[in-house]
Amino acid sequence: MKRLVALILSLMVVLAFSGCKKEVSDQGDIPENIHAPEETLLAHNTPNAGEEFKVENTEGGVKIVEYSGSGINVIIPEEIDGKAVVEIGDNVFANKAEVEQVYVGAHITKIAPTAFENSPKLVIVTTAGSTAHNFAAEYQVQYNLY
Repeated sequence: MKRLVALILSLMVVLAFSGCKKEVSDQGDIPENIHAPEETLLAHNTPNAGEEFKVENTEGGVKIVEYSGSGINVIIPEEIDGKAVVEIGDNVFANKAEVEQVYVGAHITKIAPTAFENSPKLVIVTTAGSTAHNFAAEYQVQYNLY
């Protein structure tokens, strides 16, 4: 009986530590908690990465104004068509019940107040002190920091 209890406790400890977050380097690694399929991650590192986003020119680069992808885990690319992605516009992820996580890097400098409206399952994954972190805290959007 003591062995069974010890085994169960050992498994609980292992499972508890397996959920720890991975530290991310500044070289664009994707945090473990995104769980995006490899082909999705690769797509965001190619010149055609922006096909699921509609953009408009804005100061300093482009603003995402629409997301038409079908993924549950979305990575905001740093560039689309060679232009820096610096903003997320109104309603881009509003009412997107299928989207669970959006990785928003430090390159985003502005997020419209309605960008993530009415998406209760959605979690923003970002870095501490970033525009996305401050946005999530202010507008009460769930977030995870890495």
